[in-house]
Amino acid sequence: MHRSWTFVATGCLGVFTAAASVLVFSPLLVDVAEEFSVSLSLAANLFVVFLVANGIGAFAGGRIADLRGRRVVMIGCMLVLAFALIGASLSEGLLQLAGWFAISGLCAGACIAAILAEVSVRVGRSQRGRAFAWVMLGYSLTNLVGVPVSARIGAEFGWRGVPVFFAGLSFAMAFAMFATTGPKASSPSSPPQKSNRTLSLTVILRPSVLRLFSGVLAERICYGLIVFYYPTHLRLHHKLELDSIALPMVIYAIGYVSGLLLGGQIADRIRDRRIFIALALSCCGVIGLVWFLGHTTTQITVGVSFCFALSLGSTRPLIAAELADVPEGVRGSVMGLNGTISSIGMLIAVVVGGWVHAQFDFEGFGPVIALVTAVGSGMMLWERRIAARKQQDD
Repeated sequence: MHRSWTFVATGCLGVFTAAASVLVFSPLLVDVAEEFSVSLSLAANLFVVFLVANGIGAFAGGRIADLRGRRVVMIGCMLVLAFALIGASLSEGLLQLAGWFAISGLCAGACIAAILAEVSVRVGRSQRGRAFAWVMLGYSLTNLVGVPVSARIGAEFGWRGVPVFFAGLSFAMAFAMFATTGPKASSPSSPPQKSNRTLSLTVILRPSVLRLFSGVLAERICYGLIVFYYPTHLRLHHKLELDSIALPMVIYAIGYVSGLLLGGQIADRIRDRRIFIALALSCCGVIGLVWFLGHTTTQITVGVSFCFALSLGSTRPLIAAELADVPEGVRGSVMGLNGTISSIGMLIAVVVGGWVHAQFDFEGFGPVIALVTAVGSGMMLWERRIAARKQQDD
């Protein structure tokens, strides 16, 4: 048990390293655009490249983890990620930098999928929700820790110092994963039996899993809309200066982290996780309408954003714990597809959010969030009803 939770801690830092390696570049885009003499909007496409590659890498890495073992994927991807980041620091043009970011995205997605699959095997079902919550905390550390650290490094050494720093961190994480998934401790990391391989596609694409993915998609779209557009909302609607938006963003991040930890506790204490996922998504829809249609003061907006983040964050470990109930031999593929759906959700948030803002201003965000969460909640209730019928038939 002790070694299992040691890996959970390693997995949290591994997720942080993989996710933050490129996403922390947001404060440095201006410097990149100036050095390569391109527009800021063109430089921002680096994130799109990373997200697309991340989604592809997640599913591919999950499949390879099922066939060849999770340990190989985790350690190998961390090492390749380190070399890709060193390559990024030596880039002589935006296209070259985009190529290294694409490789980084492939490695990050594959590594995170393998980490989540490994956690699902090492930690028993009664503690799996909490384990996923702590591992997923690595994503939130990207905003809470990664962005301020990258801004500081960029100020001292220029933007090229940031990928060098995360390359060193990637090397360290590869060693940590090697140490915490040793042969004695990681017998479950061995490849699955051939029978599991044969059934893998059938299990991954079965309707119950696809309905759970609708909850993943809804959560990621809502998360992306807020992460990408909330700072702009604060500046344009509440007339806050750039240095004044840090505190509201930190409060939102704290709310999301609190939601993750709360969701992990709930996932391990209730039998029917789907009803709570549906309830939490429904709460997000209602809060989203109040948030963007209410024309509230800055203080109320910050308070509402905390409640929204708390509710939204609680769904992630619950959904992950449900997805981990598939057979062990295909968990890597399922967790990989989970990462692919997550990247798609974030991309949808970028595209739809920009269109909605152009057409309806931020008032359009409330109905969009309400619609997305209503669909996700409805799918969860549908899946719950189908599962209940199967139990009655059995």
